[in-house]
Amino acid sequence: MIVKCDKCGKKYKIDAEKIAGEKARIKCKSCHAMLEIKKPRPADEKKYSFEDLDSMAPAQEQEPLKKTRKKRAPSHKLKEDDIPKGPASFKGLTMGTKFFLIFLLAVVIMTSFLTYAYLKYVPSLITQQISLRTLCISRSVSTAVLHPLLVRDYLRINQVAENNSKLPGVAYVAVVNKKGVTVAGIFSDLEAFSPDFVINVKKQGFPKEIPLKNYIPQGKNESSKELIIGGQEIHDVAVTIGATGGVVHIGTFVRGTEKFIFNTIKPLFTNLATLIVIGLFLFFIIAKIITKPIKHLAIEARRISLGNTINPVMVKGSGELKMIADALEKIRAAMQSEDE
Repeated sequence: MIVKCDKCGKKYKIDAEKIAGEKARIKCKSCHAMLEIKKPRPADEKKYSFEDLDSMAPAQEQEPLKKTRKKRAPSHKLKEDDIPKGPASFKGLTMGTKFFLIFLLAVVIMTSFLTYAYLKYVPSLITQQISLRTLCISRSVSTAVLHPLLVRDYLRINQVAENNSKLPGVAYVAVVNKKGVTVAGIFSDLEAFSPDFVINVKKQGFPKEIPLKNYIPQGKNESSKELIIGGQEIHDVAVTIGATGGVVHIGTFVRGTEKFIFNTIKPLFTNLATLIVIGLFLFFIIAKIITKPIKHLAIEARRISLGNTINPVMVKGSGELKMIADALEKIRAAMQSEDE
């Protein structure tokens, strides 16, 4: 038989055969009101479909009946402890974590691609730029000292060498005549070299062995070679001076050119870092916009699964989220109608 509490509306399924005598008294679990139950006659007992209602033992040491289904919450105001505070715990990655991993993977791929491109193309680009720049300076100096070398105007030759040594990135300028004598040898900045090398230059002048390290093969007009001079990596280019038999040697700092090229492409990496920061900020905003309604839907689904079908499903959102919220609301309304 089915007994309903007049105070809170809670329904209980009671085994009439266990009622001793004509009537019994039980206490309502919800509002603690005392219910008086009269044992029905066989003809008066009705059939109900409430097979899954909460069971309740009578106050007269009656054994609790088996509960087959959770009933919806009563129509009165629920206690704070009866309302689920958040979605049930589950194993696996959350949607926000998945979004973050996807974003992190995109950043790693982009950074790896740029690093690969930098290591593959930039070193060769640096070498090419150093070689072309040094070659241009060498040819310019060769043209400028051609006539002074023919007339043995060594003062003019040293002036040309000194002016070109002041160009950015130039380490030294040397002019050698057909006899192999260095008629002009000027360093741009001796402080850039090692102390021992500086002392040697101040004592003996421009080192004679530097022009010999980059020898122009017979039948060619120019030659280039990487040298280590005074602890510095130098790109030396030698160019013949017309038909005089003389040679111009121009040495440029490799590190200085590398720094110049790096400063050129530095804005690219700065912009990339800025885009990553902006992307990370947008990720947190988008993740919050998407995951917050989903968490709310999980809370609502859990609330309905616990039998609380009184309050309608209220979830802000559009598109697929709105469709899920509407479907959940239909389930809640159907459960409420069935219980009533």
